[in-house]
Amino acid sequence: IAAHLAGMLWQVVFVQELLTIGTLIITAILLLSVSMFTRVKAALSTEEYNSLLTIPFSLYFGWLTVAYISNASVWLLSEGWYGSPLARQHWTVAVIFAVAALALFISLRYKDWIYPLVVLWAYLGRYVNNIYEHYRIAANAMAAAISLAIFIVSYLTWQYLHDNHQAQHKLLKK
Repeated sequence: IAAHLAGMLWQVVFVQELLTIGTLIITAILLLSVSMFTRVKAALSTEEYNSLLTIPFSLYFGWLTVAYISNASVWLLSEGWYGSPLARQHWTVAVIFAVAALALFISLRYKDWIYPLVVLWAYLGRYVNNIYEHYRIAANAMAAAISLAIFIVSYLTWQYLHDNHQAQHKLLKK
């Protein structure tokens, strides 16, 4: 409930362009989503719950990660920071790959393919948004999206084969 109330407050604050307060609120929401995500994953590993239960939490956590990066970037620009000593484009590319690495880490750590899928979707949007004006950013966003897509397909393939192998092993034991 706290995350949803904070989300409503963030929308009002963001529309009013109170960026510092908005960044603090979205930071709190992100931390709440991390807590929800990890708790659901922990419950899933100890109890016999359907794994589909985690999808909304993965989507929410992924979306908030992307929203937080966007919000923090807008806030930094509003504060007059343009990436010194690096150019803004270099920072953007660095953040693209840092978030992709984070998505891979979270996926592997929590056995979750939805979170990186949200990041992939955001990178496709970044590509479309920048293809004509900022080709370097668009190309790097597409490279990260392709890397995440390859990872997700590989992960799902491995998971399918692993689950089938375990099912066959159980049948042989009987």
